[in-house]
Amino acid sequence: MEYLSDPAGRANIHGNSILVPSGYELSGQAIGGFWLLKSKENVARLIVEALVWKSKRTLGLLWTLAEQGNGKCLLRLAQIVVPFVKAINEEAGKNVQALGGWPKSLPVWPVLKSPHHDLDCDHQRFLRLLQVGEAFPLTIADEARWTARDPVGKWAIHLCQEIEIMQDGHPVDEESEPWEHKLEQLQPFSGATWKDWWEVARGLLLHDYVDVVEIPDPASLNV
Repeated sequence: MEYLSDPAGRANIHGNSILVPSGYELSGQAIGGFWLLKSKENVARLIVEALVWKSKRTLGLLWTLAEQGNGKCLLRLAQIVVPFVKAINEEAGKNVQALGGWPKSLPVWPVLKSPHHDLDCDHQRFLRLLQVGEAFPLTIADEARWTARDPVGKWAIHLCQEIEIMQDGHPVDEESEPWEHKLEQLQPFSGATWKDWWEVARGLLLHDYVDVVEIPDPASLNV
């Protein structure tokens, strides 16, 4: 009810269905798109999504305070997150299927490390178990030639993640930009599809971030 009670929430009611956010930013606000759920047939799922929305919103507010220099909020967030990372990974190790293919689409996964050998974990084995990064558009492996430390690498990761989020529910109609239409037909990233990905990324940059008129062709970046 809290999710649906404010003006923005009421806009997510469509007949007998409710639009549920399919992605979340650190701030707890929705990004990426929505699932359209029939409210009567999906009560349990709607409850879960409402709890996720509420939790992310609350944690996002704590993080905002932590970013502003409130050390107690940073401590509280750490006290919440660290035990959950341990618990989630223990359960994931027993039931990888519960996570679906989500870890494959991510470039990273949180693990707990310790200076004490009895408390440490074999993170490489665990990452292989979850198949982290196997479906990520860029190569996530020791032999990868690109770097995530420079601005090009950081932007590449960010844009790949934004594009994949937008593929799940980004509205496209007759008035949408050409790059948005191409987004609907975008095939997995490869040597044969990188130009399509760059066209979508360029459109996304122009639409949401910066003037990309001066951005050179990727072939000239030597990446």
